[in-house]
Amino acid sequence: MNEKKYTYLILSDYIDTNIVGNMFNKKYWKPYQLNKNNNVNNYVDFVYFDGKYRWDRRLWDLKTNIYSAMSDEVYSVGDKGKLYDNFVKISPKLADKYMMKQYKIDILDKNNMNKLLNSNTYKNIFKNNTTWILKPVDGFKGYGIKVVDNYNDMVEHLLKYKDKNDRYQLRRLKGSKPWVISKYIDNPLLFGGKKFHIRLNLMYFIKNKNNNKITNGFLFKGGAIVRAKNKFVSKNYNNKNIHDTHHIVGDEIKFPEGFTKEFGVDKTNKVMDEIINISNIIFKILDNNNANCFPNNNNCFNMFGIDIMIDNNFNVKLLECNSQTGLIEYNIKEYFKNIIDITVGDLYPKTLNR
Repeated sequence: MNEKKYTYLILSDYIDTNIVGNMFNKKYWKPYQLNKNNNVNNYVDFVYFDGKYRWDRRLWDLKTNIYSAMSDEVYSVGDKGKLYDNFVKISPKLADKYMMKQYKIDILDKNNMNKLLNSNTYKNIFKNNTTWILKPVDGFKGYGIKVVDNYNDMVEHLLKYKDKNDRYQLRRLKGSKPWVISKYIDNPLLFGGKKFHIRLNLMYFIKNKNNNKITNGFLFKGGAIVRAKNKFVSKNYNNKNIHDTHHIVGDEIKFPEGFTKEFGVDKTNKVMDEIINISNIIFKILDNNNANCFPNNNNCFNMFGIDIMIDNNFNVKLLECNSQTGLIEYNIKEYFKNIIDITVGDLYPKTLNR
């Protein structure tokens, strides 16, 4: 008599699902077939999806044991505006240490815009010749970002987007257009003469056992150093090739290996200690905001991509925490292995190919 097999479903923009499927021992597991008109009453043991599949409605009502998404509390860290506020709630001192000073403004809110245009609040932030970076809360991959060193340029940029039909407008923000105004790092550490940031992946895992909720956070080994296209020149903020460190395919450098080679073991260890501290604060914010699984999912996890920048005094700053991760090609297989080892390895021990 054949024993009933567990089922897994993997839908990814980043990796051949057959490669991930081979991590499951076929003696115990079989792939789940997601049909065009999927029966929402079907049960799947393990579900992972990313990229465009996040919007596949067939996945939203699946009953699962392990599911790769969590409730809206992920935005307590995944929302650019809420992240800073929640850091402050944990500790204003740590917010000052690990993040840059930040303001929020909703450019569709009349009171917010009146404060922007008719008071000295935002004019005064430029008093000490400081530079600021403007980011839409619902933007990604550099969309809408602008670096400014004067009040007039800031107002001009925000007004330009006020009536724009934003292609990245999120449903949860319907009726609003929140932006963050964050102090800019004018003295970045340079890698080969270029500005850079480090992208690393975090995982937050919620396990419900005997009606007890257990949460664990993981910082994955292996990140990427992503550099600007051109060498750094102070000021010249309109040249995105100097200041924009968003993803350039094929130019990634392995972290921490490449960082160690460039800056040495001691500096790498210092940076890693600070990144671990930042990661633990993010996990604490999720705990404090009661991040949870959706009702149809017994257990769940969410992947986060954190962007780290370092100044030339080796102070480590968190730029943002993305609740959707863009993966770097060289470490994709290890990324999925970590996910499956942590989740399936815990709840279905001895059923994986090691």
